[in-house]
Amino acid sequence: MIKCIGQKRRRIFLTQSFSYMTILLFTIGLSILLYWKPDQYNLLRLDFIRRLLQGRLDNQFYLEESLKMFEIRFSSDIFAVFTLHIEAHFYVENNPCIDEKEKIKRVRSIVSTVAADLINVEHVGYVVEINDLLACMVNLRSIDPTDHANVSKLRKMAIEMQQLLKNKYQIDLTISISSLHRSILGISDAYQESLNALEHKLILGSKQIISYTDIRQDPSDEPFKGYYYPLMMEQVLINAIKAGDYAKAKKTLDAVVERNLNIHPVTLPFARCLKFNLLSTVAKALCEISDPTEDEYAASMAVIEHLTESESIQDMLMQLTNLIKKICDSTLTTCKSNRLQIRQQDLKELTQNVLAFIQEHHRDSDLNITKVGHYFEIKSTYLSKLFKDQTGEGLLDVINKVRIAHAKELILVQKHSLNDISNLVGFSEVNTFFRLFKKYEGITPGKYREISIKSTLNGFLIFFVYTFGAFRYITSTYIMVI
Repeated sequence: MIKCIGQKRRRIFLTQSFSYMTILLFTIGLSILLYWKPDQYNLLRLDFIRRLLQGRLDNQFYLEESLKMFEIRFSSDIFAVFTLHIEAHFYVENNPCIDEKEKIKRVRSIVSTVAADLINVEHVGYVVEINDLLACMVNLRSIDPTDHANVSKLRKMAIEMQQLLKNKYQIDLTISISSLHRSILGISDAYQESLNALEHKLILGSKQIISYTDIRQDPSDEPFKGYYYPLMMEQVLINAIKAGDYAKAKKTLDAVVERNLNIHPVTLPFARCLKFNLLSTVAKALCEISDPTEDEYAASMAVIEHLTESESIQDMLMQLTNLIKKICDSTLTTCKSNRLQIRQQDLKELTQNVLAFIQEHHRDSDLNITKVGHYFEIKSTYLSKLFKDQTGEGLLDVINKVRIAHAKELILVQKHSLNDISNLVGFSEVNTFFRLFKKYEGITPGKYREISIKSTLNGFLIFFVYTFGAFRYITSTYIMVI
């Protein structure tokens, strides 16, 4: 047993010796890099700060030696972390010679420099890039008696940083701030807190200062479970979009947002659920009112797909509201067009029915605009206006023209007197018949009969001559053959 214990201690000693030897060699290597390749040294320094923030340093001796070698010095044991997310930038976008990657690189360089300069005025700060974020490790130099006062100072510094970058460089930031930690080993916890606070941008909106101490849930407070968006309310929103009623759709959407973000604020996981649920509702409405083969449908669905990646519910709601308005406007335009087509079709059918009614009842001497309107249960003046809009002719003129057309047919038959014809086509007075006939035909009924008789006789004579000539030709040909 004593032998086993001795062997175990020997292995531990060798392991520790190997670790110390590794650190010693690493320290010597850093010294060489600092002298010969300062750029590589700076990259290693940034990587060390990055690993310190992420909690990937296990060896206390390595930590202490690395702090010395990288010349990282702290003024106190109180730490906090800022996380900066660049929302928008316009500082270098107007230069066409710079590609997008170089623009982002320059913007991050500006933000890192400004952040480090502001922090180091009163405290000790180091800024590194982690993924798409900038993390600022802050070591407090001037310390107030209470944590609340210290956090207020950090918030004031964050606001100053945000405003300076906005006003001078047109760079918009969302900044999250961790709580205070009283040990260098708490830096990684502070970094994780700042990331958690930044996630609440989904609820609070972008371009904000979000403090972990503000969003941290008090254990004594009972959080609201789930979120409020029942099926009935979803159906109301869908029906409003389908009807093109933007006012009602916006009112419903605002009620959902007010209930879940202000009255009973939801937790971050349920905020994500609510975001996707609202987007799903609009997609469902779009499927019911649009043709999937249309370009407008594809464009709207592309917007919804883009909004699924939005990092802020406030930004998503603003764009979603604009999309709903666009869909409602398009729906209204389509409905108006459809209603216009239906109205035109109805007016066309009404016109045809009125013409058929006139043709059928033209012999009735009481037939007039009032009687036609009474039959179709439409006010006579309005019916006459609709009829004229469709045909270009007044309803009374059409009644008279139909009667005159039938009178002409009867005149050609030559079986009735003009007085009888006047009565047969619905004129109660023969003088009215003569006057209207001349108005529409340019001649009197008697003259029209005279011309028609002459035309008939001339036609008979032509037929007789043609027939007699053909008979003579056939006869002569027959005789020659014999």
